[in-house]
Amino acid sequence: FSWTFVTGFGTLLGFVIKFYMEVERPEGLIHHSQEFSYPSLHVLISTLIFGFTALIARRAVHPKLQWVLFLSVTLFILAISFSRLYLGLHWITDILGSITLGIAFITLGGFLYRRIESQPIPATSLLITSTVTFILTYSLYTLFYYPQMHGKLVRAWPVQTLNENQWW
Repeated sequence: FSWTFVTGFGTLLGFVIKFYMEVERPEGLIHHSQEFSYPSLHVLISTLIFGFTALIARRAVHPKLQWVLFLSVTLFILAISFSRLYLGLHWITDILGSITLGIAFITLGGFLYRRIESQPIPATSLLITSTVTFILTYSLYTLFYYPQMHGKLVRAWPVQTLNENQWW
């Protein structure tokens, strides 16, 4: 229940905020998207999924090694956030708002998890479930969404040929 609450309602609220706020995207390295910018759903969803997975998985990890789990998740989320900024697809406020919203839902989900589902989940089943979910999601994205959006995401840069006099 808590997993569904965190990922489902957190993502749904991200979509609602995105279409309610109507913040225009910056002009980035790739073609200017017609979708709205705030919040960054890539950052929000990765924060929700990886952050809540780390919160649940910490019970299966030795207490002295829990920092490794949280550090790796934090670095992964920061890498996704940096890529969205680097490509010019989001403003810094989009990234910060997405992380804040994700942490808020992870906190609420953690309270629900402690109240309702307090049995620890075995690390192997969590690893298998996470791996299968990642492979399925990536496969669906690669097969259906990316081929349709590839042409819209690539910016056509102008090509200019210079002769020798123009070069000098």
